[in-house]
Amino acid sequence: MFAYIKAYAVSVESPNEKEKRSQKARELYQYLYNNREGLVFTIQMKEIIICH
Repeated sequence: MFAYIKAYAVSVESPNEKEKRSQKARELYQYLYNNREGLVFTIQMKEIIICH
């Protein structure tokens, strides 16, 4: 997931300062990366609940 978001951010880079897609993607990446421990726990808990 992180690699996909990072690749997207690079692919939409633009010299146009008004274009915010790359900046938003990088902010999303940073937020998710900084909170990855909670994300992994949540995903694991959902898998446990679905499997049972």
